[in-house]
Amino acid sequence: MDERSALRASKRTLREAVERDVEAMSPATRRAADDSIVDRLLALPEWTQAAEVLLYRSLPHEVATEALLQSALEAGKKLYLPRVSGRTMGFYHIPGALAVSQLVRHRFGMFEPPAGSAQWHAPGGERRTIVVCPGRAYDLHCNRIGHGSGYYDRFLRGVRSAGAGSAVKSAGICYEAQLRESVPSSPSDEPVDFVITELRIVARRIDREPPIE
Repeated sequence: MDERSALRASKRTLREAVERDVEAMSPATRRAADDSIVDRLLALPEWTQAAEVLLYRSLPHEVATEALLQSALEAGKKLYLPRVSGRTMGFYHIPGALAVSQLVRHRFGMFEPPAGSAQWHAPGGERRTIVVCPGRAYDLHCNRIGHGSGYYDRFLRGVRSAGAGSAVKSAGICYEAQLRESVPSSPSDEPVDFVITELRIVARRIDREPPIE
C-alpha cells in the first residue's frame, strides 16, 4: 500500500470509530453538549466581533447549528451558507429566517442556498469574518478530518492564499468524542484556528508548540 492509500485508509478507520463514539451518546447528552458548544462559540471574540458568519445547516450526526443560525441573524450579522458546484464550494447570503427554511437539499444530503444568492468574497480590508466548519474528527493542533471531499480544505486554502487570514478566522465544532490527540493529515489538509467542544476550546499554535486549552 502506498503512502496516499495508507493515509486514506487511516482516515476512513478514524471516521468509522468517531461515528460509533457519537452514536453511543444519548440524545440528552448530545443536546446538553450542543448547548455548551454554542455557548462557548458565541462567547468567542472572533464571533462577537465578526460582521459576517459563514455557517452551515447541520445534519443529524453533527453538532446542531440551528441556535447559531438564529443568533447570527438576531445579532445583525451577515449570514452565509455553503453551496457546492463540482469541486468548488462557495458561501451565499441568507437574508433572514425565511431563507433558512427555503434551503435546497444537495444530493450529498446537506442543505444549500438557492441559486442566485449573493456570494461571499474574501475581504480586502479588515472586514471580520468567522467560518464555522463541520468535521468528522479534530485533534489538539486543530487539524481536521472532514467527510473526504476536501471542500473546506480548498475553501480555507483559498482564503489564506488571498491574504485574508488575519480578518477571517475558522472554528471547528465537534463533540469531545470526536477530538483526538492527533489525526492523520497531509499538506493538503487545512487546519482551523479553533476547535470547540462541550468541554473546552483548543486554539491553534502556528509554531506547533503544545496547544492552548
